[in-house]
Amino acid sequence: MRWILCAYLLISVALAVSADLGRYAPLINEVHSAPMGDKLLHTLFSGGLALLINCVLLGRRTGSPWAALGLGATIAAALCTLEEATNLLTPYRGAELSDLAANYLGILLLGTAPIAIYLLARRGPAPIRGA
Repeated sequence: MRWILCAYLLISVALAVSADLGRYAPLINEVHSAPMGDKLLHTLFSGGLALLINCVLLGRRTGSPWAALGLGATIAAALCTLEEATNLLTPYRGAELSDLAANYLGILLLGTAPIAIYLLARRGPAPIRGA
């Protein structure tokens, strides 16, 4: 899983750098031209990043899985915020709060929620008190 995360990070960095230089990949250009396409990309990439980070942290099996989930979401949010801030340094891109919101939505919906649901389901039903 670590190798998948490393490959995902390298691809994400390569896409961000090419966008910073004003050279979008053809597929990304097509998605950008669609309504809300940019926000969809932000949601999917940040959610995928958070999911992979969380899987790596949970695979270590040290400490609470909930703490690992929180740490993974925090790391993903910090990386996404940093990437969005770098948009201020290039004339080809702009930093937008809506992009940042799409990043955080992806982290929550794709990177954290599926694992949280799994952890809750694994615990089983709560015991009935007073019975």
